[in-house]
Amino acid sequence: MDEFSPTLHKGITSLVEELARYEPLMIKRHNQVCFYLEAAQIHLFYRQVTKSQEHCKMALKAADMKVELAGMLSSVLIAWQMERKGV
Repeated sequence: MDEFSPTLHKGITSLVEELARYEPLMIKRHNQVCFYLEAAQIHLFYRQVTKSQEHCKMALKAADMKVELAGMLSSVLIAWQMERKGV
């Protein structure tokens, strides 16, 4: 998918909305997480960042996870601490 076709976008968006209402799909938590992550990726491809963020938040909630982004410096510090401990 390298094309920003409005027709394709409309069809995909309609399908995502239809699948979100399909209850048998949403019974298992694993399916919920996968669906929300795929929907987030679709919205991000079409530069719909807000909708993508909403789906990411729903995926995190379904997975019972919390993510905090603290920036590059904290990532380097964590890697250094893990290296120091021999992990």
